Amino acid sequence: MKQKITSLEIDHFPIWAWVLSVYCFLVQCGFYFVTSFVIDKSNGAIQTYIPKIPAIDDHIPLIPVFVFVYWYSYVFWIGATLRIAKTSKQHFTNWVIAFTISEFIGFLIFCFYPTTIDRVQEGLYVLADRKDLASRLLWFTYQHDGGAFGHNLFPSYHCMFSMSCYMGVRRKDKVPKWQRIYTLVEIVLIFMSTLFTKQHFFMDMIGGISISIICNVLVEKWNPGRRFRPKIMDNPDFQDLIG
Repeated sequence: MKQKITSLEIDHFPIWAWVLSVYCFLVQCGFYFVTSFVIDKSNGAIQTYIPKIPAIDDHIPLIPVFVFVYWYSYVFWIGATLRIAKTSKQHFTNWVIAFTISEFIGFLIFCFYPTTIDRVQEGLYVLADRKDLASRLLWFTYQHDGGAFGHNLFPSYHCMFSMSCYMGVRRKDKVPKWQRIYTLVEIVLIFMSTLFTKQHFFMDMIGGISISIICNVLVEKWNPGRRFRPKIMDNPDFQDLIG
């Protein structure tokens, strides 16, 4: 007699989970870099805005060591998406839809309300003279993310994706409690990293978190997962996972 096992008892992920995990990652990167590239090539023809609140942002220190958390987020997102895929097809479908909507909203804001940070004016180029590993990595990040001018600040995609990851596992008994706690702790660290690396202003963080929460709550109430069943979900591996 074949023994029935739950999704959390197996130590591998079906191909559809990896496909959708990579899809979410590519959506995040694609929307960001396309709009950033357009602004870079516009040579100042596109008006940009600075979403800074001096009373708050001027008191947030630069702490280069948080750049490790900032970069680790890319690994975290893939793993978190795979964890969410192990809940249920209905929930995961809803989550992917909510994620896509939130990312598209962010993309529209990037297009119609492009934001920037003047890293020279903010005094961030002092990193060029520092020799410690964290400072060098953060300097590398700046140079490959707009150089003197960083773009696509509001809303923070880092905060948006990370908040979505937590929304996907919260109150889900199929996800071990320690994984839910880990996810919560990690997203808080990622939020902090966007501020302490000076990659974002305070309002960018709030915008990313808010858009993610709103989209996830609304899609959860709409619950398209009841009616929408992607063909990839018909994969026998998926059927084995949900029993």
